[in-house]
Amino acid sequence: MYLILRSWRAGIALLLLLFACCVTLSGCATLPTEQTIYAMDTFITIKAYGPDASAAVNKAMAVFTTSDQHMNVFDSSSELAMVNAASGQKAVQVSADTFKVIEAALAMARLTDGAFNPLIGGISGLWKQAEAQNQVPDREQIRRALRFTDYRKVILDPSTSTVELTEAGMAFDLGGAAKGYATGAAMERLVEPPAAGDRGRGNGGKGNGVRHALINAGGNIVVFGGHPEKRPWNISITHPRNSERFLGTLSINEGAVVTSGDYERFFIQNGERYHHIIDPATGFPATGMQSVSIVSSDSLQADLLSTAVFVMGVSKGLAFLESHFPEVGAILVDSDGEIHMTPGFRERFSWR
Repeated sequence: MYLILRSWRAGIALLLLLFACCVTLSGCATLPTEQTIYAMDTFITIKAYGPDASAAVNKAMAVFTTSDQHMNVFDSSSELAMVNAASGQKAVQVSADTFKVIEAALAMARLTDGAFNPLIGGISGLWKQAEAQNQVPDREQIRRALRFTDYRKVILDPSTSTVELTEAGMAFDLGGAAKGYATGAAMERLVEPPAAGDRGRGNGGKGNGVRHALINAGGNIVVFGGHPEKRPWNISITHPRNSERFLGTLSINEGAVVTSGDYERFFIQNGERYHHIIDPATGFPATGMQSVSIVSSDSLQADLLSTAVFVMGVSKGLAFLESHFPEVGAILVDSDGEIHMTPGFRERFSWR
């Protein structure tokens, strides 16, 4: 599950307790292999423990760079940008990973009745420009962009791995999905079973020799194998309005934790906070929430749900999780600072 660390940009969603543990050999068989890169608009750190960890980390990092090349909507050479550029004209063939993320994003859009909507590319482009200028977009521009957000007008063909936006002006933004997918896929690559000829290398049956691992992708975190000190990974959840305060600690061995918060990217104008999590129904930042953290065995699912529940709000979001994803844990902080938790989260959570 995911651990969330202090983001370079501004937000702190989850702070991994003792992230730099094991600086000595005490309580640890080996020191970790650690590597940090910048990709997907954030710093990404992988820590892995095991005899063959170095090569495995390199392979895992390649997942992030490839995903960035494929799904960065602001890179005109990316697959996603090419799909957007061809809107209203033709279908575009994409890689298997891009197709999988688009397919999952559209499925979540249907399930949430559009609370999660990957077709807000035009709107998010307006808000990205607004953030740079510290100025709210023109309401008429938002109104026009809302006309091109109908996710039902996307045609997917699995047999050819093609994606077609059937109306000119439609545009994808996979900001609530791509990083979640990449983080989960990177962990799979990190711990994948060794090739048949590589077996018997004394790795205890763990793929690539990795026994314990953590990936922190700027708010999307996956852990594997429990902490090397033979305990769960401990994640401290930071208050979205006070980075010096912890709400409590989450203990998990494996899985994903993803947080969406209004403090990660925002600007303030006339005393009002404008953040990056857009309500697809209005084209403006979603209201009623400060942060949502999702705990799941599936990283992509956690990323999608954290955005969807943030947009839905407390009552609708909790009811949605209970109805459709009872196995998923969640902690929600509403706009008044009140904290709400699902039973699946509460059982692994300790107040500080």
